[in-house]
Amino acid sequence: GFYPTNPANGQYDLGIPVLYAAKIEVGEGKYFEIIAHNNSESNVLVEKVLLNGAPLDRTYIRHEEIMAGGKLEFFMKK
Repeated sequence: GFYPTNPANGQYDLGIPVLYAAKIEVGEGKYFEIIAHNNSESNVLVEKVLLNGAPLDRTYIRHEEIMAGGKLEFFMKK
């Protein structure tokens, strides 16, 4: 998952997903989807994160990226 750490700068820190998947409507007909692959009680480490299919090599996502729509994928491991 992700959560806001400083609403003033529009940054959300990444954390361990609680849900397996979620889809948020961010505009008319535009969605931001979050998927947690291999999510389970025993898989508590994030192996990698993809944003729209590209590796996300940082520990946060920007509000603009969410509002643009797309897909955020977490790949979990033990």
